[in-house]
Amino acid sequence: MAIQLQACGPGTVRSVSRTDQEPVSHAGSLVREGNYRQAAAEYQQLAELYPDRSAEFQLQAAEAWYIAGEMENATVAAAAVGDQTRDQQIETRLGILEARIDIARNKPYSALERLRSLPLENVPGDYLEAIFETRSQAFEQLGNPGSASRERVALERYLKTQAARVENNRRIWENLNQMNADSLQRLRASSSDSLRGWIELALINQTMLLNPRALDTAVSLWNEQYPGHPAEAISAELLNESQINVFRPSRIALLLPFDGQYRQVAEAIRDGFLAAWYESTEYRPILSIYSANALNILDSYQQAVADGAEYIVGPLEREAVAQLTSQTGLPVKVLALNQYGAFENNTLPDADQNRIPPILQFGLLPEDEARQAAVHAFQNGHRNALLISRNEDYDRRVYQSFLQEWSNLGGRVISQIFYNPSNSDFSTPVRELLNVSNSEQRAATLQQRLNRSLRTETRLRDDADMIFLVARPEEARQLLPQLRFYRADSLPVYSSSRVYAGIINPQLDRDLDDIIFTDSPWVLAGKQSQTELQKSLNRNWQAEQSSYNRFYAFGIDAFGLIPHLGRLIRQNTVPYHGETGDLYLNSSGIINRKLAWARFKDGIAVLAEP
Repeated sequence: MAIQLQACGPGTVRSVSRTDQEPVSHAGSLVREGNYRQAAAEYQQLAELYPDRSAEFQLQAAEAWYIAGEMENATVAAAAVGDQTRDQQIETRLGILEARIDIARNKPYSALERLRSLPLENVPGDYLEAIFETRSQAFEQLGNPGSASRERVALERYLKTQAARVENNRRIWENLNQMNADSLQRLRASSSDSLRGWIELALINQTMLLNPRALDTAVSLWNEQYPGHPAEAISAELLNESQINVFRPSRIALLLPFDGQYRQVAEAIRDGFLAAWYESTEYRPILSIYSANALNILDSYQQAVADGAEYIVGPLEREAVAQLTSQTGLPVKVLALNQYGAFENNTLPDADQNRIPPILQFGLLPEDEARQAAVHAFQNGHRNALLISRNEDYDRRVYQSFLQEWSNLGGRVISQIFYNPSNSDFSTPVRELLNVSNSEQRAATLQQRLNRSLRTETRLRDDADMIFLVARPEEARQLLPQLRFYRADSLPVYSSSRVYAGIINPQLDRDLDDIIFTDSPWVLAGKQSQTELQKSLNRNWQAEQSSYNRFYAFGIDAFGLIPHLGRLIRQNTVPYHGETGDLYLNSSGIINRKLAWARFKDGIAVLAEP
């Protein structure tokens, strides 16, 4: 809902002469014309001219600045409302406006806190519409689609136009489809009838979309159970979507480098792929497996095509992906298991935009994790980061991606240091990062000047509020105790999956306690939440104890994605809930991952709920 600006708002405490009304009317005309910047300036002038109505006019100026996209000016004008005498409606409008400014600045926690403090007794419906809309946006920013959906269901009763209701329904549907089946089941247990209807339909969509016959039966039963539900239009679309989205090639070729340095990675991917194939009850194509690397990729591709492959999964090496992306007119489409970059021959004519592109690129990229770490830390209210890393190729890819995303969000990197993993003593880089050496030097200089001994206390820098750490587990186990030794416990430490070996070992990982990191749901699944497929791989291949654990999940998703590709290309905001994360297909043919978050507690990685 857009903020409604009023030329004469509530809370007027003096009569206005005809002469006085002219500038007020002119400001209102500017608002109706869409000239919000000039309207804001005039409202600020009115606030100076009429002190007894200053709060009202400053608020209208702030609202105009907000609609104009001038968040800095909107913040200043809102602050100018101050503690002036005003009625409850002005109080409520101000709180809503400040919360919306927080949303615009990607500060959802602050927005929720402001809205929580508003006095809602006898609040008009227009304001409740704005409150529920803003709360839902805050939860969406926080990556909490369940709470966002709950707010939007409450919002529905206050929407006045059909267009607004349709848009709200679309957002509810998108939010619920961000959640996997387990999360939906938990949300359903505490939901109202209306939200429960939405959740039931989302569960049908996730579990039956690729089985048109079962879907038809389930949707019919849903319509009988929830007559007149706001999601009726969506239920009607599901059947049509099921018919056009299904992509089921009958013969698939898997191209992986079974010789050389990537042999064990390739074997883990293959085993995961085959395990998913065996597990599938609805889709089991004919498989052919080829040994393919950067030296023979074109020959292997051509052989697979000659053998009748209707879809190709692989290759794995970036160099091999690069060779395929340089080709034109590929006769069989490809799901590459790495990313090389934009594929200039991947663009389809406008009429074919709903078709699967010639090459899709799917990889477990550390850059994705770094960018998500930046967003997660920023949403948690941090703005000033310290960065510690090795200065090597993999680590540079991680920290440079973090730096870029952090800067784009508006965060600052206060200091960045590199450590040498071959050194047994990590105290020097930690002291440098925390400015410990400078503090001690100042104390020594003071003692020298006074020519007497002083009792001093080392003071850490106070210009940072978080640390981003790029380190292997064995290095992190040495760095974290050093940070604690120098009393940097108040600075939360964020990292990528690189910090976790993926193997449960509380004795070794106890030193990693409280690190916040991102990883695949497969690795973070506790014993209680493991799927039958995961239990089978752990039992037969000891995947759980393998350093290639994440690649078993990669192979599972490489197979599981295939029948969903048609849906993903048409519904790019609805993910495939995979073992490596929630997977989205963007317009460039890149499959992006949204990973899970965890924190070490007593040496065990504990999955964090939103």
